[in-house]
Amino acid sequence: MVFATPVGEEAMPLILLGDLGWYADDHTERSNGMTLKELTEHLHWKDPAETFTEVTGHKAFYKEISLDEYFASEVFHNANAKVGHSTDPNDTPCGLIGRISLASGIC
Repeated sequence: MVFATPVGEEAMPLILLGDLGWYADDHTERSNGMTLKELTEHLHWKDPAETFTEVTGHKAFYKEISLDEYFASEVFHNANAKVGHSTDPNDTPCGLIGRISLASGIC
């Protein structure tokens, strides 16, 4: 198993919003106007590879790849696709996922 990303040694913050979304949606009378707090973990991509190996016994490793390799991979069917249920075709590049928003640093 290969965990390949263009993030290098940087840590990425991961937040599980499923619990918050479920609570807010199912308890609107109590959650309206609330500030809900969450925990986050900053994950280095070598960590899930090591955990995968430890849990499954199958070797896994992290591989640094370029942005071009990342967007050419099967992860992205369309690297410049709009995301979200209410995206506007006239959005700026910050409304895109992919090559423009990550590589440009303008978002």
